[in-house]
Amino acid sequence: MSADVLRVARRNTRFILTGLPGIGKSEAMRQLAADFALNTEAPVPVLFDLKESLATIQSGGSLTLETILLRVSEQVVSVDPSVTVVALREALLSGNAILMVDGLDEARKQLGSVAANLAQIVAALPAQTGFILSTRPSAAEAALQLGLPTVTLESPTSLERSLPEIVKALVPEDVAEPDAWVDERIRRVMSASEGADAIWKVPLLATLATLRIAAGKADTGNPVELLSNVIDDSVTAWEALKASHSDGLDPAMRSSMLTDGFITIGRLINTSPATLEEAESAVAQQLEPWDLALPLRKELARQIIHFWDERVGVFLVTGDHLVARSRQFAELADARRATQLSQAAKREWLATALADPDLRNTVQLAVQTDETLRTFLLDMADRGADEPTRNRAVEWAASFASNWTDTSLESQRRLIDIVANAAEDALPAPQPGTSWIERIRAGDLDGEGWHFAVQLARLRSSQSLREHQHARVRRLGLPPQRRALIDLLFSLRTAEDERRPLNDIELTLVADLLDSSKPAKGSKGFRNGTFVIESVERYVEGTGDVIEMAVEHVDQLPEGAAEKFLAIAKRLTHGTFEKVATELSARGYKVDFSGMLSALSPLREFAELYADKHGLGWLLSLLASWPEENSPGTPPEPWRWGEISDLISIIGWAQGSIGDLKEVAKTSDDLRAIWIETVVGAYGLDRERLATEARAILLQDDDAMNDTLRQVCTTRLVAREVSRQLTCEEAVALAGCFSSGAESIVSLTAQLTVNTGCSGASEMIEALDVPMTWQNRFLATVVSLATSAGDPVLVEKYRNADSSCRAALARYASSVTDREVFPLAELREDSDASVRRHCDGDIESAEIWTCSHCWTENPIGVDSCAKCHLHPGWLVRSGAHTDGR
Repeated sequence: MSADVLRVARRNTRFILTGLPGIGKSEAMRQLAADFALNTEAPVPVLFDLKESLATIQSGGSLTLETILLRVSEQVVSVDPSVTVVALREALLSGNAILMVDGLDEARKQLGSVAANLAQIVAALPAQTGFILSTRPSAAEAALQLGLPTVTLESPTSLERSLPEIVKALVPEDVAEPDAWVDERIRRVMSASEGADAIWKVPLLATLATLRIAAGKADTGNPVELLSNVIDDSVTAWEALKASHSDGLDPAMRSSMLTDGFITIGRLINTSPATLEEAESAVAQQLEPWDLALPLRKELARQIIHFWDERVGVFLVTGDHLVARSRQFAELADARRATQLSQAAKREWLATALADPDLRNTVQLAVQTDETLRTFLLDMADRGADEPTRNRAVEWAASFASNWTDTSLESQRRLIDIVANAAEDALPAPQPGTSWIERIRAGDLDGEGWHFAVQLARLRSSQSLREHQHARVRRLGLPPQRRALIDLLFSLRTAEDERRPLNDIELTLVADLLDSSKPAKGSKGFRNGTFVIESVERYVEGTGDVIEMAVEHVDQLPEGAAEKFLAIAKRLTHGTFEKVATELSARGYKVDFSGMLSALSPLREFAELYADKHGLGWLLSLLASWPEENSPGTPPEPWRWGEISDLISIIGWAQGSIGDLKEVAKTSDDLRAIWIETVVGAYGLDRERLATEARAILLQDDDAMNDTLRQVCTTRLVAREVSRQLTCEEAVALAGCFSSGAESIVSLTAQLTVNTGCSGASEMIEALDVPMTWQNRFLATVVSLATSAGDPVLVEKYRNADSSCRAALARYASSVTDREVFPLAELREDSDASVRRHCDGDIESAEIWTCSHCWTENPIGVDSCAKCHLHPGWLVRSGAHTDGR
């Protein structure tokens, strides 16, 4: 279970936990309950599995607190259920328990009534009694009846976090070295993930793929086959549930209905989303051969969609539409359909697919398992085929071939000749699809047949065809430099396949490449708010392949070769640099990253800032210094640390920029004390509880304190509201905080003082003589004008002041009823768009705009600041294309 889930549960009393099928909601609920049970300070967990009470619900029985407690009590061994019911009821009604209900979506047709029952139960419990409800997204709308915030259980951000635990559970008892076994299986899974990333976006499929690979049932070099297999595994897993009568689907359901439904849905939505009604109709039509009554067909169609949506998660119901979680799933379904067509229909399907570059994956999935389609693809890639699609057919055949199994020598020879012919005929590289990745990669492809020359050298052929492949490489008419590169690429590929060191000729070619002149460096700069690198010249396509393979032979090369490899790799892609740097590091060469990591310097500042108790040392010390009082405040609850958590959320700690956190740290102790004291009073926080919690945290050891600080910084799901307006005395004292350089302090200060009507606050602001950021000056001026009730002297002062003050005057003038006494018309014609925007003036006709980050004045036609390159989100002109920068 993610520590984040536990921190959310400790931070928030009541919420709904949702997430995709197979992501681990039920397991998270069980582990949360176990954690609560082991913690003597935590409330008593009362975990209720809704699935186990489906019979009662489906028979029309209502869900009550008593039925829940009775069902839970029956699970307690060796204790009279009536005794357990009384104890649990007392704990819940005293606020010393947390009711946890797992699986609202299992209620299905009774969703509405069950959610209504739960809403009644929760409403009758004390506010301090916790409540967590888990559900799949399909029941989220019904869960809204409870009026609770929602937490989404996300997939792990990296496989490294989840794989080890799954793989460790699969270690056979007779394995001599379990750690080595686990490491090797994890490497296999990581390798597979690189080619079938869609699998790892769906929790259930990721688990099934890991199980398949760890058990040695998958060829990790073939991601297409892996994707297909795990889809089949999901149906196999359902069959096991059906055998135990716990699948929850109609008894008439068959596995072939599910797999056919997968194909029907995928084919329907491969090119565009379909409505849920269209999908249900298509699946019901697919079920016609089963000779079932129409009502049953419609019900089975709904259940099939439910299976692929809720049980597996490859197709998702979003509102009234059905979409693929990843296009690869829809493509796989369409590809499976293609393999079921007649020969003539297969050829027609493939010809149509080749005309659409976005169907690359669909074709790959289809030809992977179908020899006829594979042959047709080679036909369409050969000389004499239709020119518009030939180059794409050559490209796809060459790219797909590495994953083909049982390919005959005749087919391999034919593929070599097809790619060689494309190079000789100077075919251009095919146009990319619409995906961003394909369009980026297309910029690195070279024309005049060179792209296919590189593809020819990259082909992996059987040993008996190696000489034929080399002969076709030698036949290419290429300039000397490209001839040397293509020969080297082919030689390195051969050496890699034969697992041998390089010979003298090959080493000479590598050395020549390392010593060759480098392409001119591109220019760098900002244009329209975007960082742009313009390359005068770049390395020819294939250089990256050569560098990545040749670096493995660096020990055979003269001293200094490692530095030359790095110098070239830095000019290529990040992936190439990473592979080269990793290989060199593994061989003991020193790789200097300092020149490439200057952008990470703010992270070092962030680390320094957080060295003192996550940056909260000043706040904990301040709160702990408050004297103990005999106020009847809410008793401290260390398990939740609720009061101090609320204060941290209110002041927005760690939600701003690194620079702002530094400004908070630089603000004087006196100002920070005034700020915190005033915020605590305005939001009705309990002073005694804050002081008690701060002292308790400071007494913890380092490990416990770190865990507590991460917990108290967890966001509250329901924001705390201001409970009272400041007194005039408080407003005047707080106004002094406008001298802080921290925008978080100033922003909250403005929020609390602006409507107090206290002229003393305006006087305090006007007396400040400190430099401010544009935004801080703007906020301070708005408050000064508001608390002085638009003093004419101040109005006149600010109409002739800098842009931040004029913008504040514009904001204030636009907000009052009696605008006649304010120069509103004048402000709407201000030369600065940064002023006009606050009084609904025409931005486009302004002359300049002032950057709120660095005060720089920029011409109105420029989208980003000339000094700091910031693009203000509000600067949107008709016809202007800013891309949100």
